[in-house]
Order: sequence, then C-alpha cells, then structure tokens
Amino acid sequence: REESMTWYMFYLTVVLHMFVVIGNAISFAVLPFVEPAWVALPLMSFILFVSCGPGHSCPLTRVENKIRRELGLIEIRGFIRHYILKRR
Repeated sequence: REESMTWYMFYLTVVLHMFVVIGNAISFAVLPFVEPAWVALPLMSFILFVSCGPGHSCPLTRVENKIRRELGLIEIRGFIRHYILKRR
C-alpha cells in the first residue's frame, strides 16, 4: 500500500512538473502580445533565467529525485532534458 502511494506521488509530481513547463512555454510565447514591451521583456527574461539558467535546480526535480530514490529508480538531472529532449 505504501509503495503504491509513492508511485501515485511520483506520477503526480511528473504531471505537475509538465504543467509548469508547458505553462512557462505558453507564457513565454504569449506574453509579448498581451503586455507592453517594458513589462513583457523583464518577465520573459525571468522565465528563461529560472527555467533554463545554469546552476538552478528546480524544486520539483529535487522532489521527483527523492521519490525516485524511494522507488529504486535512477535520478534525473533535469526534467526537460529527461522527458522532453530525451536522446534515443
């Protein structure tokens, strides 16, 4: 029972993380058209810096890695790199 709850938490974390990534991408694409440049550019810079900046570790990635350790799965270095840019 406890392991199944851990799997639910794992899937919930992955889905939440995907929503955050998609939300950032949509915001980045739509923001220039709905806000003036003096508002949109700093916000887009912040989104890009927080999402892709070097040395930043997303809190959701840390949570996912903790759950992965509990389940005996390998840890990931980054959500986008692991799930979206996966090399085959």
